Amino acid sequence: MIATMRGFCPLLVTLWLMLVVSTDAASSVVRGEGMTGEGLRERGGGKMGMLDQFAARQQSLFELKGEKHPPVLIFQICCGEMGNRLLGLASAFLLSLLSHRALLVQWPAADRIYDEGGNMVGSGESYSLLFAPNTSMVGGRKVPLLFSTDPLRAHHASVQPTTAEVTHASMPDDYSPFLRDDLTGWRKGEKVIIFRSNQYVAELMRRNPHHRAQVERLVKEVGKRCNKADMSLFEAISRFLLVPSPSLLAEVSKVVGREIEASGVYSPLFDISAQLRAQQRKNDRAFPFLGEGQRRALFGCVMNDFKMERKNDKSKGEKNANPRTLFIATDKEEVRKEAAKVFGRAGIVVYYTNGTVESTQAGMLRAAADLILLGLGKVVYSTSGSTFGYVAHARTSTPPITLTAETAAKCVPLSTSEPCLHMWPLVSASAAYRAVTDARWREEGGEEEVRRRKGRSEVEAQTAYYLAAKEEMGEENCHPWDLSVLGGGGGGE
Repeated sequence: MIATMRGFCPLLVTLWLMLVVSTDAASSVVRGEGMTGEGLRERGGGKMGMLDQFAARQQSLFELKGEKHPPVLIFQICCGEMGNRLLGLASAFLLSLLSHRALLVQWPAADRIYDEGGNMVGSGESYSLLFAPNTSMVGGRKVPLLFSTDPLRAHHASVQPTTAEVTHASMPDDYSPFLRDDLTGWRKGEKVIIFRSNQYVAELMRRNPHHRAQVERLVKEVGKRCNKADMSLFEAISRFLLVPSPSLLAEVSKVVGREIEASGVYSPLFDISAQLRAQQRKNDRAFPFLGEGQRRALFGCVMNDFKMERKNDKSKGEKNANPRTLFIATDKEEVRKEAAKVFGRAGIVVYYTNGTVESTQAGMLRAAADLILLGLGKVVYSTSGSTFGYVAHARTSTPPITLTAETAAKCVPLSTSEPCLHMWPLVSASAAYRAVTDARWREEGGEEEVRRRKGRSEVEAQTAYYLAAKEEMGEENCHPWDLSVLGGGGGGE
């Protein structure tokens, strides 16, 4: 019923995407001063590709020879939970590619996420517990992509890092450089930058006129080598960044009752997978992800889908020998039990992780297994506003059906699998978004079109930019963030 997929796609991208270099890699590269992207050329004079340059920068940083190590971007977790961290990490990776920087990751584990007062004090998991970069043996030497910051500090204690923070507490123009500027020279004089973000800033870089073509080429090349024509930017990034660790694969295998290899975490394993995000853990801030109305609506939508599939089978004269399968990802034990009962009576096999949801390493491994499996439905239902759901469906490029947040909830199909940028309402008020949008309107109909769109007053102009951003970035998967976020608030896992 659930097959283990072989032919692991990331192995197909070893020579291009692995970002791993052999011990004699230096012999094939002419190194320029400071190891910037502009200073790297292949032997013979040809300029290296973006990811080849990145691989060389990682090797240079690993060797830490003198002061000629490349500029460094250190991704540091800041706020939010697993979904937010993964969105921030994906954004940091893309930023490191575009700005010609090596990448370090500072994501340590802590005993607990919240203190007694409900304040976030750490992470229940570490990156290395859950995932690994897509590495391979090259020239007999394995070189990891991700490091702690300790080696850098030991060699260059005098280097004072600067900070770039793009979070739910940022101002509109803090987002502007990623949407508007040529990031090749982003903060060029700063050797080491600590990047803190819980947002999918990669969405802005994808729309940046200076880098749009680069990002598109990146996605197409990964898709081609994975034999997948329609791939999200997030999946292209995650094919390298989010290879499940052996511990995580063991958790995934435990749920489905058979061994699942790394090759089996991109192709569908279930007919339908559904998320019911309740955020019920101790000390979690109150947030209306899931109420009784949402639960009833989701159960109804999923059951109708199964009935429609059976009806289609009958109309075609087909008999499905295997029972239909459903995976439920939820942090509420009662919902799991009810789903097993309701759908089990209809002959549907229901899968879910066992155990309580808690902010320990064991608990977060189970949560990560939920995340992986949630994205492996032929049809994926997600809870709106949940970054956990965003990552699940984006890593397999599956446009979800999202459950809206209102009491009379609806199941709304989305046209994109890309994660939502929660702060798009603030972005719509930035100078960069206005400039980029004006340029787009100008292409459509000249200055007259710009004047028509903006209206006669600043209030009308603000509304026009807000609606344009909502059309581009604010589908139903962003709710309930579209207006409430303007009054403050954080991200949801």
